[in-house]
Amino acid sequence: GHSQDLDAYVAKITAHRRSAATRQLQRLLAIKRDYPSQAFDPAIARALHYGVYDLNRLDKIILTFIAGNFFDLDEHEPDND
Repeated sequence: GHSQDLDAYVAKITAHRRSAATRQLQRLLAIKRDYPSQAFDPAIARALHYGVYDLNRLDKIILTFIAGNFFDLDEHEPDND
């Protein structure tokens, strides 16, 4: 697998929502392809930690990582001293 966290997350999704497992895994793959690994990987770890297996909520977690990384403007402002 890609990582131990992702393998564990996949196992939890398939156990948690057996009837929709194939659809959930296809959506998870699409999410993985859509977002950079710098946001996807820590979001998977956080989702596992908090037991978040709803992919809409996972999507929001990923977006918080993206917002934190790409829109952290304070770090790049020049000093005006």
